[in-house]
Amino acid sequence: MVPTSAWSEELVCDEDDLRSATETQRRFRRLAAVAGASSFVFCVWLSLRFGGARPTIAVDDLGQTAAALIAAAASVSAIRREHGRIRYGWCLLALSELAYAIGQAIYSWYELVLGRQLTTPPGLADPAFLLAILFCVSAIFVFFSPPAGLTSRLRLVVDALIVGSGLVLASWLLVLGPAYDAHSRAFASDAQALGYLIGTVVILSMAVIVAQRSRSVDRLPLGWIMLGIGGIAFSNAALPYLSQEGAYSANRVVDSGWFIGFLALALAAISPAGSKPHRVSKHDSLFPYIPVVIGGALVGVRLARGHLDSLGAWCVLAVLLFVVVRQLLTLRENRTLTDGLEKQVGVRTHELRLSEQRLSSVIQSVSDVISMISADGNILYTSPSAHELLGFSESELTGGNLFDLVHPDDRPRAVAFFADRKRTAGAGRRLELRLRSQDGRWRSTETVAADAVADPAVGTFVLATRDVTEQKQLEQQLAYQALHDPLTGMANRSLFGDRVEHGLARTRRTGSRLAILFIDLDEFKSVNDTLGHASGDELLCEVARRLVANARPSDTVARLGGDEIGLLLEDCGERAAIAAAERVQQALSVPVLIGGNEIAVTASIGIALGDALTDSVTELLANADIAMYSAKSRGKGGYEVFRTKMRDAVLRRVELRSDLQRALERDEFELHYQPLIELSTRRIVGFEALLRWRHPSRGSIPPLEFIPVAEDTGLIVPIGRWVLRQAVMQLCRWDELGASELTISVNVSGRQLASQDLRDTLDDVLARFRLPPHRLTLELTESILLGGSDDTVARLEQLKQLGVRLSIDDFGTGFSSLSYLQRLPVDEIKIDKSFVDHIHTTGRGVELARMVIALGNALGLDVVAEGIENSFQATRLREIGCRLGQGYLFSRPLAADQARELLVGVPSLTV
Repeated sequence: MVPTSAWSEELVCDEDDLRSATETQRRFRRLAAVAGASSFVFCVWLSLRFGGARPTIAVDDLGQTAAALIAAAASVSAIRREHGRIRYGWCLLALSELAYAIGQAIYSWYELVLGRQLTTPPGLADPAFLLAILFCVSAIFVFFSPPAGLTSRLRLVVDALIVGSGLVLASWLLVLGPAYDAHSRAFASDAQALGYLIGTVVILSMAVIVAQRSRSVDRLPLGWIMLGIGGIAFSNAALPYLSQEGAYSANRVVDSGWFIGFLALALAAISPAGSKPHRVSKHDSLFPYIPVVIGGALVGVRLARGHLDSLGAWCVLAVLLFVVVRQLLTLRENRTLTDGLEKQVGVRTHELRLSEQRLSSVIQSVSDVISMISADGNILYTSPSAHELLGFSESELTGGNLFDLVHPDDRPRAVAFFADRKRTAGAGRRLELRLRSQDGRWRSTETVAADAVADPAVGTFVLATRDVTEQKQLEQQLAYQALHDPLTGMANRSLFGDRVEHGLARTRRTGSRLAILFIDLDEFKSVNDTLGHASGDELLCEVARRLVANARPSDTVARLGGDEIGLLLEDCGERAAIAAAERVQQALSVPVLIGGNEIAVTASIGIALGDALTDSVTELLANADIAMYSAKSRGKGGYEVFRTKMRDAVLRRVELRSDLQRALERDEFELHYQPLIELSTRRIVGFEALLRWRHPSRGSIPPLEFIPVAEDTGLIVPIGRWVLRQAVMQLCRWDELGASELTISVNVSGRQLASQDLRDTLDDVLARFRLPPHRLTLELTESILLGGSDDTVARLEQLKQLGVRLSIDDFGTGFSSLSYLQRLPVDEIKIDKSFVDHIHTTGRGVELARMVIALGNALGLDVVAEGIENSFQATRLREIGCRLGQGYLFSRPLAADQARELLVGVPSLTV
């Protein structure tokens, strides 16, 4: 762990991230509204032709060009945000949008500048338009990952071909065929029309089919993408037809499909969240046949009216071929599934036969007593295990009556149990009884009873009875332990809370008062650290003995946890509570002799008074805890009576300390990982593990707030132990990705360094996970190492003997770092962010950073620059000799899953 200053510099404020996400959603909705309004204005203008033909043409041409460029720019932003195949898909879509913008710009030049009124696009623009279709189709293939299995992938392709050929057939019969007949010579010479038709069909069929079966659509704003592609496909399909009919110039409203489509793709690129994952419906498999049915109906109509042309015939043959192939693939899938089911049925049948063979032997050997009795308790059958339970043989029990063996106090309950046939019918019902054994002792048993047959007239029950005598004894023991501290024998927190609750109830009835003394031993941790935990336990037992001896019979003394002890005083006012606190201090004033050492014991005591107006036990305990902290803040060995004004100053710290004690148990901590980058190659060489605390009710708590409390209370040691184990375990998981050379850096606080627990934890972690020690770096802030005392150097040498690397964090912020740097056995220095911030502001900042880097290099130390936020800083640091760096330029601290995705999707970073 690191001190407060280091945590504050490395903190990523999650609350700011949440506000930023909300603002992003609002900004997106505003942009969507602007896009919708623009589309409406565009469509109205083209429909009503404001200003005449030439202004309308200008709005049309320039609007399409602008929309395509906007979509391309938005796609570039998506490229920067995404990774893996989704990133490549956006790259292709950006190229498609840019190609269209280029083609439309050429078209606009001809129409607006050269004044050529063309009914079809100019020849120079068509290659760009066709490239746009090609890139769009490629983007769809890359966007949507195919299903698993070769057969499923083949069927996916065939589905797309069926849809495509069906759409071609329908388009030819409905639109393009008649246009061809009417304008055969012009249409035949215009091959671009067929290209637009094929491109449109391919886009629609692949977008719908592939998106329907894909496994990755949950990462895409699928609705916006489909809207954009659909609008573009509409205009692509309508343009050739209107051009051949000579209606394009007079009815250019069809161009709105391009304008709306590109704006929809722009919104898809900047959308802050993807669509919900598609769930396959049982009707999805019928989708490819819809175009087939439509095409077949149109073919029938055409044949009824005349004949079918050659292109239509070839389309029909293609559809039939693809349908046959799809059916063959479906049959193969069904056959594979059937074979698998038959194998499962065979295995299950074999298992059932084995279970039948085992059943008889199980009944004979099971430890539970299996018996059959009638409704009046007569024993009809019992298994041999009855001898182990009660000492009677089978012959001695058979023919007897079960109720004769039941304890007299349990007999009425047993008779009523078997008489109530409705509650016993069907599923088993449990019954606890004490049965007499042959030696006269009573054995506690648990019986599960059920009807042997469905007919209630048979009156036979099957009983499964087992011995729970030891379990009952253990339950009694556990019940005592659940209410008493196992070390001191005093009441524990649970029993203490129950006693206080009863005391408060009594005060509400009688109007009396009670008091709670919250006793915390001063410097108890130092006893554990210097003399060992065994001596600390012995001291606690002696303190408990003195407090119990000093208390009244009506008082309750309880260990609330650690070295915290509670004392409940009933019928007690403020003066009596103060007198009791003074008696406690007097009882503890005599030194305790432990292991030949005299230990002076003092305690800080908080007093809280309860009356009929006190709301709850929790409130009373919290008040006493606050008073205790107030007493401790005034010095050791004092006491304070709770006053309301204490709450605001102490309550938050007390709650934070209490929550910290349970945070590890409740798994509220988590680690985020910030990449460590090699500046020359932009390669990830390691991660720094950063601690985060997500409180269940208060949300994210900044390290600046909870780390000092953990330091003061000593909780930083177990928290640091958890951090080490989690970080090393995560590093080993990344090894499975082939990143076996990555390192992990963990922050270590001064209190951890002074504790033997750090070395023991390192020994355990390195051995358990078999991690090469050089892959683990311990970061210590310069303030911890300031002065380089002999004790500090000795502890660092012990850590170096394990083989781990040592790093000085926040280097350059201290006053004597340079004079002691040679004495410290460190491997790395991390330049403080303040040096990096001034690299591009002043010449002195560059020279100062250069000096620190040169010093580290001269001493053979790795130099890491922290807080790199822009490319200039990264380039400048690399030029002056800094090898490694980290900062928001490369990545913010990431959760483990995000870091894994970064390793899988981005093996090297570029800036």
